[in-house]
Amino acid sequence: MNLKRGALILGLVTLCCGGCSRISGFIDSIFGNVENASSVETTVAAGEQTAAISAEPEAIANKFFSEDVNIDIVYFPPVPMRWTLRLDGNSVVYTAPEKRVSELDTVNSEVRLTYTRRTKGQGAAVFTDNYVKEHHCQMKHAVGIGFYTAACPDSNSNVVVIGESNNMYVIEITGIYDRSVKALVEGYVQRIISGKRVFRDRDIGVLNEQ
Repeated sequence: MNLKRGALILGLVTLCCGGCSRISGFIDSIFGNVENASSVETTVAAGEQTAAISAEPEAIANKFFSEDVNIDIVYFPPVPMRWTLRLDGNSVVYTAPEKRVSELDTVNSEVRLTYTRRTKGQGAAVFTDNYVKEHHCQMKHAVGIGFYTAACPDSNSNVVVIGESNNMYVIEITGIYDRSVKALVEGYVQRIISGKRVFRDRDIGVLNEQ
């Protein structure tokens, strides 16, 4: 195993015993700290939704590059209680319960997860640059190797891109950021960057020094 990758995995395991502090810090750097928000419920929704999550990433991968047996696909997270899930093309969209932001307005937070092997040969940096241009986002921020974020004020959203050419994970977060959204995103990011065989380049996801 690549020593740098091995050290990252060991470090992440250690940090997660104390709450995945480095990943938490990365999420908080994007959205701000939400430690005082209401607690998140992580109960999995049973039935067809969970089955759909389990099957979809593998189906997407097999559809495009079934011969690439050296890459493990990171499965989508379980559905938090009272959230809803829908499939939208090759994306899985998680929608949080409505949250009241004023006497007249309520907002739904959404987390859209997309796995794609069709990046037209683009690595994460170029892929994120093109996303930024298309969605009128601010300049991307490099979190680690092949690991970028960008804020998109026009759509009140943020994007996280992790991957390599033709093997990419895209996380789009829209709406109110609270602990339930944070937990979903952190957990997914954690599984992506700590996977032993998620990428051909085993250094993808190694975090920059803080």
